[in-house]
Amino acid sequence: MNLKNIVKQYLVLCSDPCSRYHYYLQMKKNVLQSKIRAQDELIFTLAATSLHLDVGTFDSETHKGHYFDPSDYVPAWVSAYVRLSCSGVVD
Repeated sequence: MNLKNIVKQYLVLCSDPCSRYHYYLQMKKNVLQSKIRAQDELIFTLAATSLHLDVGTFDSETHKGHYFDPSDYVPAWVSAYVRLSCSGVVD
Protein backbone atom coordinates (compact mmCIF):
# COMPACT_ATOMS: atom_id res chain seq x y z
CA MET A 1 0.00 0.00 0.00
CA ASN A 2 1.50 3.36 -0.95
CA LEU A 3 1.49 6.56 1.08
CA LYS A 4 -1.15 8.22 -1.09
CA ASN A 5 -3.66 5.44 -0.37
CA ILE A 6 -2.85 5.46 3.34
CA VAL A 7 -3.44 9.21 3.56
CA LYS A 8 -6.64 8.95 1.52
CA GLN A 9 -8.03 6.22 3.80
CA TYR A 10 -7.04 8.17 6.90
CA LEU A 11 -8.79 11.31 5.66
CA VAL A 12 -11.96 9.36 4.93
CA LEU A 13 -11.89 7.94 8.46
CA CYS A 14 -11.00 11.26 10.02
CA SER A 15 -13.88 13.63 9.41
CA ASP A 16 -13.06 16.04 12.23
CA PRO A 17 -11.49 19.24 10.74
CA CYS A 18 -9.32 19.85 13.82
CA SER A 19 -7.92 16.30 13.68
CA ARG A 20 -7.22 16.64 9.95
CA TYR A 21 -5.40 19.92 10.56
CA HIS A 22 -3.20 18.35 13.25
CA TYR A 23 -2.50 15.41 10.97
CA TYR A 24 -1.46 17.89 8.24
CA LEU A 25 0.86 19.70 10.67
CA GLN A 26 2.48 16.40 11.71
CA MET A 27 2.98 15.31 8.09
CA LYS A 28 4.48 18.72 7.25
CA LYS A 29 6.86 18.41 10.21
CA ASN A 30 7.84 14.89 9.11
CA VAL A 31 8.69 16.13 5.60
CA LEU A 32 10.65 19.14 6.88
CA GLN A 33 12.71 16.97 9.23
CA SER A 34 13.35 14.35 6.55
CA LYS A 35 16.91 13.71 5.54
CA ILE A 36 15.81 11.22 2.88
CA ARG A 37 16.56 12.40 -0.63
CA ALA A 38 13.16 12.27 -2.28
CA GLN A 39 12.50 13.18 -5.88
CA ASP A 40 12.74 16.94 -6.42
CA GLU A 41 9.34 17.01 -8.10
CA LEU A 42 7.69 15.37 -5.08
CA ILE A 43 9.35 17.75 -2.60
CA PHE A 44 8.30 20.83 -4.58
CA THR A 45 4.76 19.48 -5.10
CA LEU A 46 4.41 18.92 -1.35
CA ALA A 47 5.84 22.38 -0.66
CA ALA A 48 3.49 24.07 -3.12
CA THR A 49 0.48 22.22 -1.73
CA SER A 50 1.44 23.10 1.83
CA LEU A 51 1.99 26.76 0.93
CA HIS A 52 -1.40 26.87 -0.78
CA LEU A 53 -3.08 25.35 2.29
CA ASP A 54 -1.38 27.86 4.57
CA VAL A 55 -1.75 31.12 2.61
CA GLY A 56 -4.39 30.38 -0.01
CA THR A 57 -4.40 31.01 -3.73
CA PHE A 58 -1.78 33.52 -4.84
CA ASP A 59 -3.07 37.08 -5.09
CA SER A 60 -0.64 39.71 -6.37
CA GLU A 61 -2.31 42.37 -4.20
CA THR A 62 -2.09 40.35 -0.98
CA HIS A 63 1.11 38.37 -1.48
CA LYS A 64 3.79 40.98 -2.04
CA GLY A 65 7.47 40.75 -1.20
CA HIS A 66 8.55 38.05 1.20
CA TYR A 67 5.21 36.54 2.24
CA PHE A 68 6.55 33.07 3.15
CA ASP A 69 9.79 31.48 4.32
CA PRO A 70 10.93 28.60 2.08
CA SER A 71 12.40 26.82 5.11
CA ASP A 72 8.82 26.40 6.36
CA TYR A 73 7.99 24.32 3.28
CA VAL A 74 11.06 22.36 2.17
CA PRO A 75 13.62 20.29 4.12
CA ALA A 76 16.89 22.01 5.03
CA TRP A 77 18.87 19.83 2.59
CA VAL A 78 16.74 21.16 -0.30
CA SER A 79 17.27 24.78 0.75
CA ALA A 80 21.01 24.20 1.03
CA TYR A 81 21.12 22.54 -2.39
CA VAL A 82 19.16 25.37 -4.01
CA ARG A 83 21.47 27.98 -2.42
CA LEU A 84 24.53 26.12 -3.71
CA SER A 85 22.96 25.69 -7.16
CA CYS A 86 22.14 29.39 -7.40
CA SER A 87 25.66 30.35 -6.37
CA GLY A 88 27.12 28.16 -9.14
CA VAL A 89 28.75 25.65 -6.79
CA VAL A 90 26.52 22.77 -7.90
CA ASP A 91 25.67 22.01 -11.54
